[in-house]
Amino acid sequence: MFGTVAIAALTSGEIDYFTAIGFPVRAAIQGLPVRVVACYFPTLPSVLVTRPEFKSVKELKGQTIGINLFGGAPDVIARMTLRHFGIDTDKEVKFLATGGPKTASQPLSRD
Repeated sequence: MFGTVAIAALTSGEIDYFTAIGFPVRAAIQGLPVRVVACYFPTLPSVLVTRPEFKSVKELKGQTIGINLFGGAPDVIARMTLRHFGIDTDKEVKFLATGGPKTASQPLSRD
């Protein structure tokens, strides 16, 4: 659920909890009736999910990587992870924006 939709759903009582932090903090600062509870980790909890035939990150060379939208945290984390494993994210993989309301107005790939 995109942040602005989640905040509207929180304040109207349609949902009780939302797991992201950015939009709720902004809403609280702006005076909306939300409570932010946060827990911090020494690293960002993220995962890379693939089909079972991929046994290592290096096997993703030449593949298409789905991300929510370009420039967001998952995009940056995916690129950093792939670079860490020696993959040139500008030449050896393709990124595809797969979600979020902004996706409809973005090109499907950054190529």
